[in-house]
Amino acid sequence: MIGILSVFAQLEREQIKERTQMGLAERAKNGMWHGSGITPIGYDYDPASNQLIVNEYEAMQIREAFDLFVNQNYAFTKIVKTFRNKGYSHKHGVWAHSSKLRYILSNKTYIGRINWNGEDYPGKHDPIIPNSLFEAAQKKLAEKDWKLTDKPAKSPFDATQLLSGVLFCGNCGGRYYGAGCYRGSHDPNSPKRRYEHIYSCYSRTKTKLEMIKDPSCKNKNWKTETLDNYVITRVKNLRLEGEIENLIVKERPKNPGIDRRKALEKQIDDIDRQISRLLTLYQLKDVPTAEIGLRLSDLTRKKKTVAEAIENIPLYEPELSVAKAKSLLADAEEIFNCGTTEEKRSLIHALIRKIILTGNDVVIEWAFI
Repeated sequence: MIGILSVFAQLEREQIKERTQMGLAERAKNGMWHGSGITPIGYDYDPASNQLIVNEYEAMQIREAFDLFVNQNYAFTKIVKTFRNKGYSHKHGVWAHSSKLRYILSNKTYIGRINWNGEDYPGKHDPIIPNSLFEAAQKKLAEKDWKLTDKPAKSPFDATQLLSGVLFCGNCGGRYYGAGCYRGSHDPNSPKRRYEHIYSCYSRTKTKLEMIKDPSCKNKNWKTETLDNYVITRVKNLRLEGEIENLIVKERPKNPGIDRRKALEKQIDDIDRQISRLLTLYQLKDVPTAEIGLRLSDLTRKKKTVAEAIENIPLYEPELSVAKAKSLLADAEEIFNCGTTEEKRSLIHALIRKIILTGNDVVIEWAFI
């Protein structure tokens, strides 16, 4: 019976999800903002009309960003630096990452279009920039991408080491590092020969003697793309409602000092009540003043001793606060989609203390837990 009910419940969830997706797609086709996700900089969302309304202060920044990029030939980093120097801000914070510029400069919302599920439709909202300026920006972005892919690389592994520095071997305790190997053929001229990026344990490869923890370690190598994509997905999932709080409840170790602190705080409350009663007796003059003074001095000493004991209890403090983690995650989608390798690394290393690899198992130790 329980199995049947669970099947019906799952079916209902899937139907609700399907109806929701269909409704959002229909709104996009009708030119209305879907009302989910993050409202684009330059607009405010009006739920009553289901439309985007131009935010003039933010729209001014969007127009300036397009002008600096297209007409002044500013690099992303220079635009961000210019905006910071001018003290510009927007609904999501300040201009901190150049990756946000790439996302903005390629966003058709600013020419009056609505994008949904890879398709874009004419929107009912007002455009912020003209089509001609947007097309000029797309041309420059395409040229920029060509130049990036055309430059020679110092190493075939240069742009892929997102996780180096946080990877540890669960077998020997050593570190994993970004490496690579040729697959397909031993013939260097064979078209089947390809270079494959991997993460490997130092103890297994023995490339640095000082990094070897156990010479017999045979922990598996991981394809870089596979492990990177898994970790990026886990980071993106942190943006789901309640996900961080659920992880904290599930994984944060119980602090043994909490129970001790509660017991001592209860003693403080008891002492405060005794002091309050003595002050009442003093007002009623039912007890000699000298005796009340002695009792108050004794209780004050006890309270001070207990308070000092509370201060000396070590409390567990995570490296990263929940508020800071959520602030970093606000730009996660844009950074992973458009950011540089260094920006992606910075985000991952800020959120993750270490990643432990044991066979096929991946355990992430979050900095906020």
